[in-house]
Amino acid sequence: MAAAVVNNYTTIPSSDNQAKTMGAHTESGDFESSRSPKDDQSHSNDEAGRIGDSDKDSSKTEDGLRSKKDNVELEKYWKAVRENCQDFTGWTYLLQFVEQEVFEKGVAAVPLSVDLWLHYLNFYKTQHKDDPDGEEKVRELFEYATAAAGMEFKSDRLWEMYLHWETEQKQLANVTGVYDRLLSTPSHLYSHHFEKFQEFVNNNDPKEIVSAEEYAPLRQDIVNTKTKEDDQEPIIGGETPPPGMEDDAPPGDDSVPAQEKAPQVDEETATLRRKIIESRRQLYKANEEEVSKRWAFEEGIKRPYFHVKPLERAQLKNWRDYLDFEIENGSQDRVAILFERCMIACALYEDLWTKYAKYLETFSEEGARNVYSRACNIHLPKKPNIHMAWAAFEERLGNFTTAWEILDNLERTLPNYLPVVFRRINLERRQGNKAEVEELYKAYIEQAKSKELASHYACKFARYYFKTHNDHEKAIDILREALKKDKENPKLYLQIFDCYYQQFPLNEDAIYKIFDEAVSAELPVEMRILFSQRRLEFYEDFGSDIKRLQELYDEHAKLTKILSQDRKKRGLPDESRGDEGSAEKKAKIEANGVVASAMPTAQTAAAAAATDQTAAAYNYAAALARIFSSNRSLGKLKIWRRLIIIIRRQPHGIHTVN
Repeated sequence: MAAAVVNNYTTIPSSDNQAKTMGAHTESGDFESSRSPKDDQSHSNDEAGRIGDSDKDSSKTEDGLRSKKDNVELEKYWKAVRENCQDFTGWTYLLQFVEQEVFEKGVAAVPLSVDLWLHYLNFYKTQHKDDPDGEEKVRELFEYATAAAGMEFKSDRLWEMYLHWETEQKQLANVTGVYDRLLSTPSHLYSHHFEKFQEFVNNNDPKEIVSAEEYAPLRQDIVNTKTKEDDQEPIIGGETPPPGMEDDAPPGDDSVPAQEKAPQVDEETATLRRKIIESRRQLYKANEEEVSKRWAFEEGIKRPYFHVKPLERAQLKNWRDYLDFEIENGSQDRVAILFERCMIACALYEDLWTKYAKYLETFSEEGARNVYSRACNIHLPKKPNIHMAWAAFEERLGNFTTAWEILDNLERTLPNYLPVVFRRINLERRQGNKAEVEELYKAYIEQAKSKELASHYACKFARYYFKTHNDHEKAIDILREALKKDKENPKLYLQIFDCYYQQFPLNEDAIYKIFDEAVSAELPVEMRILFSQRRLEFYEDFGSDIKRLQELYDEHAKLTKILSQDRKKRGLPDESRGDEGSAEKKAKIEANGVVASAMPTAQTAAAAAATDQTAAAYNYAAALARIFSSNRSLGKLKIWRRLIIIIRRQPHGIHTVN
């Protein structure tokens, strides 16, 4: 698909000339209606929804000037009727000016509305029927209308009105030109239009309905064909025509006899008409094929207008499938027109607006920005995803201030919405604005409406310092400060542990301290048990004091007992023992497919002593047996893993334990 932007949409005719004339009326009392569609270029829109290439600042300036000028001219109208409230002409032109402005704003806001264009055209024709250049003004407005809404699938009435008006003006060549465009435009009544075109050609002189550039080659081709046929016919001479059939031509005139002229002219005209129709039949056939591709999609559109009631799923699917088809097979202007049609019926669907903007981003930054603006400022002011997509779009283009304003406005609409908060912070972070990031985090923490929310901000703030600036101490200080205000938040303990855990070398004392704080904090028993379990795992992996490990297991057993008693009081099943059922099942654990006794017995000690190990090895094995005997609830922990850890602590290296 070409990178060029789709042709500019419509430029709505302005009331500059009418305003100038009204100014003369207010000064001299005279008024002559005059209004040119060429006067105003301030409402220039791109194909299907303002896909423009004009500079944004320039467009804003023109709109501002236009608005200011309109206000001045409107005040002139009012001045005339205030000075003389009996001035019927003044009231008439005041209403005309206002009505004109309403139509202009209407078709600018909804350029695909065929009904609105028809009303506007009827109004415009009435206003300019007596103008010397009224015909050109009306024709130009028709061109604007067909450019704006002519590709709408059910725009047939607009085209027919244009054809009828050109026929009334007896501009038959213009009628053919309109048909040429219509016959190549997929529409609902495409077949009917071709039939009407054939009637039009057969009822009018070919020389009047086509341009001289087209007519001359067609007639020359017919003449050449006729000449070849005449050359091939035998010449029969010496025959005298009967009385009354003589040639009436004067002597020396070799033209065709009178009795042969009429049939020859009729035959030539019929041939010309046939050739004109056949040349358009190719357009019709190609158009028919395009219509057939889209007919099922068009039939599936049951509600082409806007309504607050949600669309059915089948309707939404039809729109999405139709858009995908047009994007793959259609031209940019057809895709844009279809998107605009879709946005009328699906104005409240965020994903479709995003799809439209993403499509335009590939070739029109200004067009995509316009779609984002319409979606966010008019239809979806409280939908966060489309706003954040717009902000990301502006950020990619380097418009950081615009992106910040979009997010700031969204946050005012949706305060404390976390995705927006962090998008604002990360926007500053990506620009390297450390001071702004820190200021925002502190402000959000201070303004948080709950301790939980403030702690969440603190965790993000600490992670920023830890990962972005490699400042571990600052990250821990932030978390410690948050912990003072929210001591019952387990997430803070885990974040502090994570900060220490990722340091090298490990600060074991600091990690033990944070675990001790979490286990002894005013947290639910279930949460304290989880911290205790994690403490055990950490100590087994990195600790060096087996005595301390035994103490931790004892503490864990006490917490488990407390939880069991608490659940029993509440009438809940005791889950502290896991899935253990029978006494036999409790006495065994599974470790890598091997079933071994978890109880300290004489066999256990004998098996250890039977091996060729030192007494220290026996003591470690016995210590392991005591651990399991003192805490049966941990019987399902993997014995081999713990055995390896115990052996690792032996001063004599690794030994085999049978």
